[in-house]
Amino acid sequence: MVSPPATGRELLEHLYDTRYREYRRVAGLAAGDWDVADDMVHDAFVIALRKVDGLKNPDAIDAWMYRILINRIRSHQRRAGRTPQAHEPTPHDDSPAVAANQRIDIARAVRKLPRRQRTVVALRYFTDLTYAEIGQVLGIREGTVAATLHKAHTQLETSLSTEVER
Repeated sequence: MVSPPATGRELLEHLYDTRYREYRRVAGLAAGDWDVADDMVHDAFVIALRKVDGLKNPDAIDAWMYRILINRIRSHQRRAGRTPQAHEPTPHDDSPAVAANQRIDIARAVRKLPRRQRTVVALRYFTDLTYAEIGQVLGIREGTVAATLHKAHTQLETSLSTEVER
């Protein structure tokens, strides 16, 4: 028996249950503040819940959710009128493949990136979005995503090699 398609609300609940930590990581890197990240993810889900009935393509709900999240972060930063502050990663952001000191150095280097580069890095490495989907989320072309990511890699390489030399 074929089950009926999930409602928008059910899809959002599923995203919240299965992807909250991923959204939080992206928000934390994009916002530069883990406490703000929690608030932004929560706000994004509230906004999505209000608008989900108007979603034309339920298959694109993940990219749609990221767009709402990134827009919430941008709006918050504009209202706050400040640049992201450096905060240490929380225990939720553990990665067994990377030593603690390296994680801290990488997080600091990412936080120093310009906002667009930081956001593209967060979306590329903490989600399974393609360049095209990242472009949709940010409202930029796929080629711009690739170029922005390349610039971020170059800047991170320079920043991290300076850290190693110290």
